[in-house]
Amino acid sequence: MCFYFHQSKTAVEIAHRYNSNTEPHTEILQGDFNGFSHPPITTIHLQKSIPTIRHMQWGLIPHWAKNNETQKNTLNARWETIHEKPSFKYYTQNRCIIPVTGFYEWQWLDPKGKHKQKYDIRHASTELMSIAGIWNIWQHNNQHIWTCSILTIPANSLMEKIHNTKQRMPFILDISQESDWLQGNIIAPKDIELIAIPCQ
Repeated sequence: MCFYFHQSKTAVEIAHRYNSNTEPHTEILQGDFNGFSHPPITTIHLQKSIPTIRHMQWGLIPHWAKNNETQKNTLNARWETIHEKPSFKYYTQNRCIIPVTGFYEWQWLDPKGKHKQKYDIRHASTELMSIAGIWNIWQHNNQHIWTCSILTIPANSLMEKIHNTKQRMPFILDISQESDWLQGNIIAPKDIELIAIPCQ
């Protein structure tokens, strides 16, 4: 799955990469992000057909939720089943991209996972990669709260050796797919070449 990632690019770099605008007073969030704390993260979505940078809380909250408890189960959404799950099926056309410089995964070194090796997973040929996401605006106490989930797919040959329990990985978009994804077009995951850097 994908619960931890890092993002180190500046606002100028991200805006240039996605040819995007920014919402007023938006700053690019940099550093390591832990999904279980439901942090605001930098995303790209279409606003009046223009790629726009916006912060969203990690963990999609559906419109029917009475509180934010659902977030603990919506950090990730399986690409194969988003059209079926009540938490996601209404938002499959609400597309966004989460730009990251890498994500973290732990390889189990024994059957019970008592010993693990942490890896920093990065794109093999570019410093910034685009993770596919979906979003919703949750209305609560007269507030409009933007929330999102990261999509996951079955692990490729590299990731199935590292994420060797559930064998999942983020849905990483090829550069050629980014515009189609944001516009809601049908696309299929491509096998993106990744590198795995062991962490001390």
